[in-house]
Amino acid sequence: MEFRVLGPVELRVENQTVDLGPARQRSVLAALLVEPERPTTIESLIDRVWGDTPPTGVRSVVYTYVTRLRRVLAEATNATDTPVTVHRNAVGYMLGIRPDLVDLASFRDTVARARALNADDPRRVELLGQALRLWRGEALAGLNGDWAQRVRGTLLQLKHEVLAEWVDAEVRAGRGLSGLAVLRQALLEEPLAEPLHERLIRILYANGQVAEALKQYERVRHLIADELGADPGSGLRELHRQILQGRPLGMAHERWGTAPVPSLRTVGPRVPAALAPVPAVSSVRPVPVVPVPDDHGDDDHKGTSPDLLPMDLADFGGRDSELAWLRSAVTSPAAGLPPTVVITGGVGVGKTSLAIRAAHSLREDFPDGRLYVNLRGTCDRPATSGAVLTRLLRALGFRPAWIPADLDERAELYRNWMSGRRVLLVLDDAASEEQIEPLLPGGHACRVLVTSRVPLGTQAGARLRVLHELSQEQSLELLVRIAGRERMRDEPEAAAQLARYCGGLPLVLRAVAYRLVSRPHWTLAELLVRIADEERRLDELAYGSLDLRTSLESTYNRLDTTACRLFQHLGETAHTGMDLRVAPALGLPPAKAQDAFETLVGMHLIYVEGRDPAGRIRYRMNDLLRLYARSAARSSHLATRLPAA
Repeated sequence: MEFRVLGPVELRVENQTVDLGPARQRSVLAALLVEPERPTTIESLIDRVWGDTPPTGVRSVVYTYVTRLRRVLAEATNATDTPVTVHRNAVGYMLGIRPDLVDLASFRDTVARARALNADDPRRVELLGQALRLWRGEALAGLNGDWAQRVRGTLLQLKHEVLAEWVDAEVRAGRGLSGLAVLRQALLEEPLAEPLHERLIRILYANGQVAEALKQYERVRHLIADELGADPGSGLRELHRQILQGRPLGMAHERWGTAPVPSLRTVGPRVPAALAPVPAVSSVRPVPVVPVPDDHGDDDHKGTSPDLLPMDLADFGGRDSELAWLRSAVTSPAAGLPPTVVITGGVGVGKTSLAIRAAHSLREDFPDGRLYVNLRGTCDRPATSGAVLTRLLRALGFRPAWIPADLDERAELYRNWMSGRRVLLVLDDAASEEQIEPLLPGGHACRVLVTSRVPLGTQAGARLRVLHELSQEQSLELLVRIAGRERMRDEPEAAAQLARYCGGLPLVLRAVAYRLVSRPHWTLAELLVRIADEERRLDELAYGSLDLRTSLESTYNRLDTTACRLFQHLGETAHTGMDLRVAPALGLPPAKAQDAFETLVGMHLIYVEGRDPAGRIRYRMNDLLRLYARSAARSSHLATRLPAA
């Protein structure tokens, strides 16, 4: 059995194609298949299938399609070893299948296994070729809409990246000509893919077809000029110069990472090349040669420093005091303390936006570079330290052939480059101390800014700031900044109530404000009517990717059984008080209940409010988190069986 999206959306069972219904129904299935391990909210399904023009009663239409898909999948797979259905939980819909049954997941996994191998490993070219053979044409063929088009474009770019790596591997194996036909076919799909043009020209040049290589460069130069009004990128321009100067093939191979680099600028003492591969000659490890990107080669970028910061939020607001503290903590660390600052807090409080705003405001303090990495700590598969180090080294200008396969050596190369330089490193959404430890620079000239939902104590003495909800005044300020002062001024009481419903969470405030901007015909009072219903509130307070329910899912799924039971119970009873007196209702001894409370505090799902007259710790829960907890409690008994749509 195989689900396919790398071509027309299909289900193949025992070599037979299953009829999945009309295009909209297949679009619902495709929306679930692109991320089979994550539930998809009904709002996301609606956005992916209908975009900005959903029909009247669209939720009922979704339910109908889901019901039909369940019937189709049951009829097609119940007789197999892996029956498939569509499940629904507190977050949304997801398919109950192993990821390896989806061609896209298999493609990604195969590529990841290939990239983990040494560049010269013969298995690499085999795995990359195996991944490319999973494609059967245009991804999501036959599906229309903005979402399908965006996914199609992203997957095509990924396919071309893998194709380029496969061609590189074929060249290393001495079979460069085998890639010519494949490259030409791919360039028919995407004529502006410069990395593919570069590899095509290199193969022609390396095989003595100099005139044809020059003609191909002229073709792509004219194409880019006509389509984009620009010149080719630095890689193609440098390659053109190499060909015109008649440089030997060794220079071309060097860019492919297949020939040793005989002369590099180094940091620290030079070591003869002959000694580098023989560390066992002495018990003392020789100082490694540290390659540094050559100044020549791209005159347009000579002397520039890496800058990977995402775009700053134009609507950032409500965090003036936190921003001032953060700027001071980063630029003036206390004497003797490590140059690391950690921002932590619950879902939707604005950790990332604060870190990015601070990083942009500190550009002049870090002239040697501003690096940013999303560590995906709240995703099912957080980024690995090794993969992040590779990305950082490439951003710093190191060619792939210079990057060691060994993680420790990679970290040493990274720390050596960072030593003595003033670089700001933003590690966003960290999963654990183990994940970020290899990424920390060794010297004190750099600064590190970490955001995380989980408590981190990576370095003794690291500066820590916990973000809480915005005040009512700050919440109104953010609504005004996005939705407009005039609109808020016309309905002041409704605006105040709207801010209270958002629970002081910038994520929710921005979702509501953008929803108002997208619907200028709505009054605030009309939106309040929709939000007043607690059963619908979380859905009504979402807009596109700004969805608190989806963001909470990853934190909720990390709770142990006891903490999960307590969280659900508090969702049902939070109005009656929150302290250890709930333990008997859950059948828990006080010590175990206390541990569960502390787990929820550590995950920022509840907060310590103080102590009551008897000395008991009192806790509070954000009202929106209470609604999520109550929803989770009511649906938990359905988690293992199929609910009605």
